Amino acid sequence: MNNELIKVTIKNDQQLVSARELHKGLGLTTRFSKWVDQNFKDFELGVDFTGVTRVTSVNNGAKQELQDYAITIDMAKQLCLLSRTQKVMVSTLEV
Repeated sequence: MNNELIKVTIKNDQQLVSARELHKGLGLTTRFSKWVDQNFKDFELGVDFTGVTRVTSVNNGAKQELQDYAITIDMAKQLCLLSRTQKVMVSTLEV
């Protein structure tokens, strides 16, 4: 298992992380949009998360816009606990 950290940004004095990066970092196999639908319903838009658009390059060099979310650290922690993946369990033991 690698020990990559998820980048934290600060906006309006609030620490935020990318939901897509968290999803990837947790090693989840669920499609991102389905994971969002299943897990974001107990959180408040504009308080716990905000929608953002990311631009990524695809194989042919073209640009593609992807829906992402800037989520608070507290929300990220709760999502980690909900995911119950092996990575989360090992990380919890290392703390």
